[in-house]
Amino acid sequence: MRPFLSRLDRRIVLLALAGFFGLFCAILGGSWFVAGKGAILAGVPASLAEAVACAAGGSAVLLWAVARIRGEWRANRS
Repeated sequence: MRPFLSRLDRRIVLLALAGFFGLFCAILGGSWFVAGKGAILAGVPASLAEAVACAAGGSAVLLWAVARIRGEWRANRS
């Protein structure tokens, strides 16, 4: 009997979760630029430096996860 999630599927699910985390962080940082304060979570980010760190870090995690997912699909396409 085949397992519910294969090893590849588990890896892609974990990478997708990392991508969603990165997207959330990027949106969290971007919300400060729009509202001038933490619009999604009260007090987060509290300053321009935190907003830039959230937006840049979240974008980096998101791009990393997307690149890894594409690499997994490309390697296992056959």
